[in-house]
Parts: sequence; C-alpha cells; structure tokens
Amino acid sequence: MIDVHPTHHGSFTRRDFFVHLLIVVLGILIAIGLEQSVEYFHHRHQVADLRREFEIERRANVTHFDAGVAEWRRFAPLLQGNLRTLAFLRTHPGAPPTRWPNRMSWYMMTFSPSNAAWKTAQETAALQYMSRPEVQHWASFYSQLDEIANESSQERDGLLRAKAFLQSGPNLEQLSPSDLEKERDIWLDVMAHFARLGNALRNFSRSYPEFKNSPTDIEFYSVFSPAPDPQDVEAVRHIHETQTQALEQIEHETSTTSYQPQ
Repeated sequence: MIDVHPTHHGSFTRRDFFVHLLIVVLGILIAIGLEQSVEYFHHRHQVADLRREFEIERRANVTHFDAGVAEWRRFAPLLQGNLRTLAFLRTHPGAPPTRWPNRMSWYMMTFSPSNAAWKTAQETAALQYMSRPEVQHWASFYSQLDEIANESSQERDGLLRAKAFLQSGPNLEQLSPSDLEKERDIWLDVMAHFARLGNALRNFSRSYPEFKNSPTDIEFYSVFSPAPDPQDVEAVRHIHETQTQALEQIEHETSTTSYQPQ
C-alpha cells in the first residue's frame, strides 16, 4: 500500500498574498482590456459599414435627384398650362377641349429618395460611434431629402384631389362657376407645393454640390413669379451668413469646452 502525503508548503506570507492578488488583478485587467479591444474593433467595423452604406445610398440619391429635377422641368409648363386652361374656362364656360389653350395634365412622378441606411442606423447604436460632425452631416442630408420627398407627395396628393373632384360630376368644361373655382383652388395648392419642391431642390443642390443641375433662377421664377428684388436677396443673404457664423461659433465653443451647470 502506498501512502500519499500532501505537499507541505511554507508559511503563507503577506508578500505571497499580495503577489497572488496582483496576479488576479492583472488577469482581470487583461480580460477587460481584451474585451474592450474587441468592442473597439467591432464598433470601428460597424462605423465603416455604415459609411459604406451611406456612400452607396448617396450615389443612388444622385440618380433620384436628377430624375426629380427632370420631372420638375417636365411638369412645370404642363402645370402652367392647366392653370391657363382653368382661367380660360372661367371666361368661356362650356368650351370644348378642342378650344382650350392647353391640354389638362393629370399625371406626374413623385420624388422617392433612398433612406434605408439612415433609418437602419437610427434603429441601432452605430451612430453613437461616429463623430458628432459626421452624424450632423448625414442628419441634415437626409432631413433635406425628406423635405423634397414631402413636397413631392403633397403635390401628388393635390393632383389626385383635383382629379377626384371630377369623378362624381360632369366633365371639366361643364362645371359650374363655383365648382370651377374650387377646382382652380386645388390646382393653385398644387402649384404652391410644386414651387416649394423646386425651392427645396435648389437649396439641396447648394448644400451638396455633387447634386447638380437644379432649377435655375430663370426656370424657377418663370413658374412662380415675380422674382425677388435684389435688395431683398442681399439682405436675406447677409442675415443668413450672420446666423451661420453664430452657429459655427457655438459649435466650436461646445467642442472645445465642457459644459458646467450653474
């Protein structure tokens, strides 16, 4: 029979205790450091993927923008022609379509930008790992695209209301003066949204020069006249520049100093 005896250790000194404690602490710190390193590279990978998705979507939106501007230019003379025809019918009630100054157009294409990457980013935590200026850039980018899409949708809805107005009644030339006036009011509302759409396209192009060929001043004000007085344009430009400089100063101060509550 073999006797097995436990290993005898010397006395456990205070030094041994602190050595063991140091080993445990170092092990914990290494584990935490490794975990944070993994999270850091994971977050970098998330941000890189997000930037790639934003860039792909930006290129797609250049195409959507070009189509939106082309449709704005196509529909501008047709919308003006609709209003001329309605004005003609007010003074020539019952005139058949063959006598109208312009044919009535009831068809348009809406502006539908791509925003899936932005919506997905808002539903995840990835945006918090991007720099604040970068997030603000994309937030403004997609906000302005949404404004364009909203005006386009409002224009389409107005057009559908104008068309629906005739579904249960007589043809356009047979409308009573009061109903013709209501139809004209609907088309004037369509014109207002169309003008705001054109202005939104112009503003977006100014903010993001890669989105080119927006409606020119001549094109825009030929549809929605009169053109503003140059003095008013200069005064508003000066106010806008002052506002922009003040906001940039606030942003600079915010990024270089910490906020101390009073």
